[in-house]
Amino acid sequence: MSIVQRALRGAVSAAAVTATALLPAATAAAGPAASRPSAPSKPSTSSTSSTSSTSSTSSTSSTRPVPQAATARSLERVSVAADGAEANGPSHDASVSRDGRHAVFSSEASNLVAGDTNGASDIFVKDLRGGGVRRIAVSGGAADSPALSADGRYVAFGATVSGRRQIHLHDLRTGRTQRVTTPDLPYEVAGHSPAISADGRYVGFLGERPPGDEDGAWIYVRDRTRGRTTALEHTQPDWQPRRIDELTMSDDGKRLAYRYTFTTGPRADCCDVYLREVSASRPAQMDRRYDGTPADRESTAPSISADGRYVAFESADTKMVPGDDDRAWNVFVREVRTGAVRRVTGRHGGEVGAFTRDPVLSADGSRLLYAGYGAELPRFLVDLTSAAPAEPVTPVGRDVFTEARPGAVSDRGTTVVFTSPTAIADDDTNDTWDVYVSR
Repeated sequence: MSIVQRALRGAVSAAAVTATALLPAATAAAGPAASRPSAPSKPSTSSTSSTSSTSSTSSTSSTRPVPQAATARSLERVSVAADGAEANGPSHDASVSRDGRHAVFSSEASNLVAGDTNGASDIFVKDLRGGGVRRIAVSGGAADSPALSADGRYVAFGATVSGRRQIHLHDLRTGRTQRVTTPDLPYEVAGHSPAISADGRYVGFLGERPPGDEDGAWIYVRDRTRGRTTALEHTQPDWQPRRIDELTMSDDGKRLAYRYTFTTGPRADCCDVYLREVSASRPAQMDRRYDGTPADRESTAPSISADGRYVAFESADTKMVPGDDDRAWNVFVREVRTGAVRRVTGRHGGEVGAFTRDPVLSADGSRLLYAGYGAELPRFLVDLTSAAPAEPVTPVGRDVFTEARPGAVSDRGTTVVFTSPTAIADDDTNDTWDVYVSR
């Protein structure tokens, strides 16, 4: 689920706020991690509204800096209104443009821009340099799951209108929002969870089965230039029902990485990670062991590099590479062409320092954002081209739960966005999820 922000530097007047600084990596509690800690429950998204599609812009904004310690990065709360007021609703799904200039997220708040009266979740785009805040709304519906093109021009997002799921695309240059439809198919697809190519030409999304299909899981890729839709089925291999989620796309729109998940209750082998070439007849499993056999423990959280060369994921399997004896969750990076798999263990220290989860690759594949051990899942940024220690990105050493999703890391990791329900800033009193930017 989940996707960004409003941190302005220098040119905007800042309302100083005291908050917990990023700290050096704390010693983790001893013992191997067996499963993902439960996140605080998210408030449900309202779907009531009666307003027309609208885009609102605020040209001023308030910076919310968080003092730093033992790191060169600054941390700012960005889900605030132009006058510095806290958001009066939860914000999620944060991501950032490649150059770190624009951030996008969804929010149920009604006070981030003037005139937000639809009573539903909307999409917000933040200019992290100039401070403008733009709202993207859909008539009669609630919007969520935004995906930002690499140049920051296009935003693909999901919406629920009259109880039916839809995919929309907003052009930030023209201000136009259009629904992504599939008129070349013999049926109209109800879609969700979009991904977008670097130039906005291709929009991928998850959708319902075509009439007559009873057990397949489907991805749809819309070529906006040629007006063509490619329908891709992941055929169910046995009687056990499965679904696709966590869809990500390469820059050229030709490769898709995703999670393939059993829908029948909790189980240790709940899910696997696959790569699908849009032109290929079948997907390739990314979480295969070094001996070629499928993993027998869950693998999840796929993240694909811009060129589609690398796919990162997390896995509890201990035979993905030889010598994996740390009994911890680890992040793995597979090179698609050669099949070579690299295990990325933690470089943040602590008694369970090998533990890594929730990977997010930078576009060029050189940087990796990961979650370290602890109930709060602190985030660290590591340079995959060197042996340098990991850099803390979120507060660690205290109960601060964080979430980050694919698209949360700019080129070379200079800008990282994440969400948290924790009151990281001292003046955070809204008791809900906020968006932060670290840079």
